[in-house]
Formats: sequence, structure tokens, C-alpha cells
Amino acid sequence: MRTTTILLFVCLCAVLSCDALTDRYDRFMKGTEPDRAEPTVPPAPGEPRAAPAQPKVVVLALPGLDPELVERGMMEGWLPGFRRLRTNGTLLRLDAHVPACATSAAATFLAGAGPSRHGLLGDWVVDLEGGRPALAAGACRVRMAPLAELFPRGAPQGFPPSLPLFESRLEERSFLQTTGAGDLRCVVLRCPVGFPALAGGSLKILGAGALPDLSFAAGAYTLAVEDAALPERRETPRGGIILRALPATRGAARDTFMIPVAGPPALAAGASGRVVATIELRAASDRSRATAVTPDHRVEVAAGRWSEPLVLRFAVAPGLDLFGRARLYLRPTGTRRMELYVEPPDFDPVRPPAWQALSWPRDWGRELTARTGPLPRLAPAFPGAAFADAVLDARDVAASIASQFAIERHLFEWALVQGDYDVLYQSFPLLEDTAAIGPGAAEEIEFLGQRVPRQLLLNAATAAADQLVSATLAVVDSGVLGRGVTVIAYSPYGARMAMRAVDLNRVLLERGDLVLSGAPERPLFERIDWSRTRAWAAGAGGIHVNLRGREPAGMVEPAALDAYLAGLSAQLLTLQDPVNGARVVLSVRRGAELAPARDGAPDLLVGLAAGYTISFDAARLLRAGPWLSSIGTAAGSGPAGCDPAVVPGLFAMSRRTLMHQSVSLEQVAATIPALLEQPAPPGLAVAPLLVGRPMERAPEEVIRRERSEVEEAEEPEEDGGEE
Repeated sequence: MRTTTILLFVCLCAVLSCDALTDRYDRFMKGTEPDRAEPTVPPAPGEPRAAPAQPKVVVLALPGLDPELVERGMMEGWLPGFRRLRTNGTLLRLDAHVPACATSAAATFLAGAGPSRHGLLGDWVVDLEGGRPALAAGACRVRMAPLAELFPRGAPQGFPPSLPLFESRLEERSFLQTTGAGDLRCVVLRCPVGFPALAGGSLKILGAGALPDLSFAAGAYTLAVEDAALPERRETPRGGIILRALPATRGAARDTFMIPVAGPPALAAGASGRVVATIELRAASDRSRATAVTPDHRVEVAAGRWSEPLVLRFAVAPGLDLFGRARLYLRPTGTRRMELYVEPPDFDPVRPPAWQALSWPRDWGRELTARTGPLPRLAPAFPGAAFADAVLDARDVAASIASQFAIERHLFEWALVQGDYDVLYQSFPLLEDTAAIGPGAAEEIEFLGQRVPRQLLLNAATAAADQLVSATLAVVDSGVLGRGVTVIAYSPYGARMAMRAVDLNRVLLERGDLVLSGAPERPLFERIDWSRTRAWAAGAGGIHVNLRGREPAGMVEPAALDAYLAGLSAQLLTLQDPVNGARVVLSVRRGAELAPARDGAPDLLVGLAAGYTISFDAARLLRAGPWLSSIGTAAGSGPAGCDPAVVPGLFAMSRRTLMHQSVSLEQVAATIPALLEQPAPPGLAVAPLLVGRPMERAPEEVIRRERSEVEEAEEPEEDGGEE
């Protein structure tokens, strides 16, 4: 009897404990847990009041955001936005995406499935069409389409028989297209990948085709130098064009230069080479400023500042013009010598080709430009080739990154307050582009409105990302978007400034797997002797095998592939830094295990140790330098090629969720429909996170304090920088 009584008492205690825990869990998920929630106050008279609750999700993709640097910044008090998300919402490690490249990571998030489904394993792939491999942008392919396909009702008079058409390599539809198939409105700004069937649903997207630049590949920059001793024109090893520029006319206050800029390939029958557009540059006599003029546009250029994009018109065939745009940079030489840099021309979304959508709906790019001003580049903006050629230095590149980020942030903040969306997504390459500069020499650089030691540039970029998060939360706090708004900031992988750059093609050359011929000044890809080459490297640590029956001039027999890959992997894992004996390669993965074999995906994917990155030249197959070089003598590629254990990502959300040590990018994507109170679309790879209610509006004193911290944020201390 006594035993029975004791058991009943224990069961009753357990039930009461479970009820208490359940109540505590409910309060935690609703954001009312006493030890973590902050009190709220109603809006003061005259302030915006909350609109009726209507679920919205705002997503900021910040590739390169380092969780360790964020943790340090929150502790030191210079990241109030992320600190608030951690206190009142969720801040967790995100399993690093494999590979660490923007194209593949964006495809995983927007498709709701990883590379095993979407198949994209790099920013650069090798096309096998046309009889020989060709380096191409990872997200899209270009093919020459007949006019009858492009213009079923009849082509304009005088057009060539076929035109270049961009098509997405991504075979998966975005889950946003499925989610937006009804009344939900999805807006995707500056998307590094494209999706098929864009006409479906209520999806709006900028950069619909995941386009490369106007040359249909990795384009050419132009540097015009006022120096009579230079040759009239020369091409750099990385595809840049350096011109001798002498004044066409001289005046008392200014001189005029005529500068040709290379654009797309000629499309007229029998034509070859690239079409040229001419910029008339009216430079002040002291070369401190200039006005750039074309028949369609003009912009002002100041020394040391990147201009707004200048519209360029290229007559690619009789009666057929393509419009591009390019930012200009007047290098601050401190002398009367003019040096004008013109970035590789990008497509102009205001004037898209008649057969190619640059945004969806087709006129959306024009509408955005009319409302917001210049749009971000559709193609990558980081001037890696010019940086590797030493045409631009770290100061110039930092100014380029800051200029691009200002345009991207302006577009995002405009779209944010419009509120005519249910999902708003934008990707910001600020952090990974900054990491690609490298620590270099001890110098201070003007960056994002402040003087920053070069080794602390990534700290300043992280602070700018935090200010963007804080500004987004301030708009949500104002109530203009309603009360059911969730803010997500995520990084699919982190980035740290690498000290050393790895050239995998040099390793293959020394093994005898890669054989070159032809003039050394030509790009490496054009010098490959395919009849004697077994493998080459390209992209974010990818190694491709010249396989018989797959490549046009395959050398490795399919039956010998496994043994060859095993031997090569074993040697790569033994690579050591000759300076300190450190291990350089942490992992080697089989491409077939990560993604289905399609469209020139790599056969091996190399994962580098901390402090190392793939060299810019190796990623683009431009030239073979030393297998290991210091950043500064060889440009790197940011986090490209890093092992996922080295570059974990970050996930922050303005809702609480069940505590995990980390989450995956697929889980974050799968959570979007749940946040919108929609059923999960078919095909999502994983279950969504279990989340609570959105963060409540912060108290007025908290809002004022955080605004003050954002506006008066001091430069981070030097001892908080990257080691």
C-alpha cells in the first residue's frame, strides 16, 4: 500500500513538472520567457502604429560573415544588430555550404535543396560543347539560338541568323516560385543564379538569367594611361586591355581623350573580335576630375571615387545594338598623368536585348532604375583580374566594394519600405569580396566612410553588415510592414583574410597531369595540350579529369578513373607549407558524391586549411604561378576552396527556435513557407525549423540606444582584428 502511494505521488510530481516545462516552453517560443524577453511599450503619439499582422519574411544573404568575428564584435559592443537578434531571437552556427562559393550556396537556398539536387558545384565550370572545353560562368550557359526560336512571329529586319541566349544551368525550380504561385509575392534582388520557368507565380527577380558580363564570359577591363612611352595597346595575362591615351584636343581648363572600350563579340556575318564603344573623357587639367560622355549618357568622375554606371552602346550587327554599363575609376596619381579604369561592361537592365530578359517581369529593371537610380551589377563586381594584374591596388578595390555596397543597400532599403512583397531576398557580396583583398601591407585604407587598417577591413565590413541588420530591424519596429515580419540574416559560409594562395594547376603541372603548349603570354586554358593532359583545376577548388568518352579529347580511361582519383587525392592531402610545415589541404571530396555528373562539374573538390585560399589565376585558369604564394604577390579568391570546418556560416533570425548547435542551409530555406503560414512545397529536402512568434517591438530606450550605437559606431580596436 505504501509503495503504491509513493508511486502515485511521484507520478503526480512528474505531471506537474511536465506542465511547468510545457508552460515554460510555450512562453519561450512565444517570446515571453522572463529571463530573455525585454518589456515592450506602446508607440508614442504620432509614431507609426503597427499594421494588421500579415506574415512577411525579409532575408539578407551575407556570404563571408564569420561567426567568430561576429561573436567578438557582440562582446566588444560594436555589433548591436546581431546582439539584439541573439538576445531576442536566434543566432546559431550554420553548417558551411560545400563548396564555399556564392553561386552554389544561393542555388541551395533558393531551390531548397543542395548540390545533390541542383548540381551546381562552383562559380566556374567547364563547358564541353563546341568540340573543346571552354571556361564558363557556373550559373548559366550561353548558346547560339536560331532566330526562329527567339522570334516565332518573325525576327526584326537585318538580325543575324542566330543570337546568344543565356540559359540557367539550374534544373530545379525555386521553391519561391512554387510558394508564389498563388497570391504570395516574392521579390529577389541581385540574385547570383537564375531559375527556369520564371513566368510562373508572382516572383520578381533582378538578374533573371544569372548573367555574366556583356562579353558573354569573363569580360575585359580597360585601363587608359596618359603616357606616350606606352605601346598603343596591349593585353594583360588576365584579359585586361591597357591603352595609350593621349589628348585628342587640349584646352586651358580641360583636355579631351577618346577611349575605346571592348564589349561583346561581333555578331554580324563574317565579323570577328569584340565590338568597341568610345567614351569621350573631358579631363580637368590637373586630372583630379573628369566628365565621361557617350551618345546616350554622361557621368562625372572624381579621382579616387568610382562613378555611377555609364551607359555604353555596342553595334554588334547592322541594325542591332546591345546596351551595357560600366563604372569608371580615375586613379589618384597625384600628377597630371591620367589613368582611367573602366570595369568590364555589364548588361544594362533598363535596355535589355529584345530576346533576353535581364529581370522578371521584363520591364522590372527599368521600373527599379526609374524609382531608385542605378542598380547593382548583374555580373560580379569584384575587380579580381585588375587586382591580380596590379592595375588596381587594395585602396582602389576597397573603394569599388564600398561603391557597389552603397548601391546594393540603397536598392534593398527602398524595396524594404515598399512592403509589396511577402518574401524579400537580397544577396550582398560585401564580406567575401573584402576578404579577397587579403591582409597585405600595414596601411590604412579609406573604406565605408572611415580610415581602416588593411588587416581590419573585414571588421569594418562586418560592422557595415550589422548596420544593415539594425536598419532593417528599425523599419520592422516602426510598424509600417505590419507585425508578422521575420528578419533572417544568414551566411552560407564564413570568410577570413587568407595569407597564402594555392595554385592547384601548378601541382598538376609538376605531377605531369597537366601539359601546356603555345605562347606563355596566352591564358593557361588556351595552352592546354588536351592529347597529353589528364587533369586541370578551375573554380572553387575543383579538379576536372580529362575522361575518355566524356571530354572531346579524353585521355583517362573510365575503368582507371577511381584509381587515378584515389592517387591524386592522397598526394593532395600530403601538401605542406614549406615556410611553416603546416598542412595545406584538409579534405578532398569526390564530386560525384556531392552532385550528379552534369555540365562539367568537378571530379574532385579540394578543402583548404585555415589561412589558405585558391589563387585567382587558378580559379579562372589564367596562368600557372607558384603552387603557394603570399597574398600580395598573388591575388586570392576569398573563401573559395576552404574546407567547411574552417569557414562555418551563421544563421540569425528575429524569432526564437528550438536550440541547436547548428542548422543547415536547407533547413533555413525549408522554414520560409512555415514563416509565411503556408504548407511546405513538394520537394524540399528537409523539415523546417520549429519557430516561435516574431520579436516584439523593442522598448524606446533600446531603440534610441541602438540607433546611437549604429550612428556613432567607433572604429574597432586593432587587437580585435584577424590574426
